[in-house]
Amino acid sequence: MSARLNALAEFPDYPRQIQLVRGLIEKARQGKIGWVKLGTAFTASLPNGIVVNFVLTAAKGGMTWQLFTVRDKQGNELVRVEPQGYMSPVALGPDTINTLVDATSELFAIILGAASDDLDRAIESLKNL
Repeated sequence: MSARLNALAEFPDYPRQIQLVRGLIEKARQGKIGWVKLGTAFTASLPNGIVVNFVLTAAKGGMTWQLFTVRDKQGNELVRVEPQGYMSPVALGPDTINTLVDATSELFAIILGAASDDLDRAIESLKNL
């Protein structure tokens, strides 16, 4: 068995984490997830008490994410992603980490774009006062 297959065997939930993030991407594109920006986080509450959270940080030209988590209703962490890939890179391998990080970054871009659209609508509404 290759080292990569061994690594995935050690982290059996990893493909399901990617599946979850891709599902969130699909629903976010459809506008079916309500994201709320509170302070330095974007948060969404899903059915069954699932809470999805992006911790934000300032970056050149705007905002970026520094931590993404998905927690169940008891607060147990189901998914944890950091953009630098601090997920045991030796065990998982860079390609495996990049898949989840890239999907998470795609989700963040969708959310940020939707938030910008809301801000643009607010600006436009001020012009009509």
